[in-house]
Amino acid sequence: MRQFQIRAIDNAGSLHELSLAVARPTQLSEELARRGLRPLTIKGGGVWRISRFLSGESFDVQLFVHELTSLLKAGLSVPEAVDLLAEKAGSTPQAQVLIRLSGYLHQGDRLSRALERESPLFPPRLIAMTQASESAAGLNAGFERYLRYDNAARQMRRKVTSALIYPALLLSVAAAVTLFLVTFVVPRFAQ
Repeated sequence: MRQFQIRAIDNAGSLHELSLAVARPTQLSEELARRGLRPLTIKGGGVWRISRFLSGESFDVQLFVHELTSLLKAGLSVPEAVDLLAEKAGSTPQAQVLIRLSGYLHQGDRLSRALERESPLFPPRLIAMTQASESAAGLNAGFERYLRYDNAARQMRRKVTSALIYPALLLSVAAAVTLFLVTFVVPRFAQ
């Protein structure tokens, strides 16, 4: 069971602060719906927003987009798809992000706004493409375009990196040889 601290409002607009313990992320949204509450903030027990650099974990955006696209093609709505992904992720740091996204979506935010609220994890290009796709009512096509672009950018980065390794190696060897000549060889000839 995982403990969550929630700030939510009811239909009358009253603010509620409560703590819920649930086994699965989807149970959280089900319990809030049962109580007639819309979440404003959701925080997990213990350390919730630990930096991805400190935790050693990172959120795999490409995998998220790929899985979300597959679920949307299968006919699920965006909140249902994100809930399912959160449940599948279990208690990993990825699940934390997905639970927050689910909370934003259940508050009524569009997916682009939910991604924007988690902007350090999601690249601006994905957020912009999601916004454009929502306006054009073609989220699947937008996500597929993003995946193609992201794959092409990754391949280009790999090619540039591998192309720069040899010149960098040559420059460092040349610098070492020059330093050796200036430090040891030239002073001996000067004597």
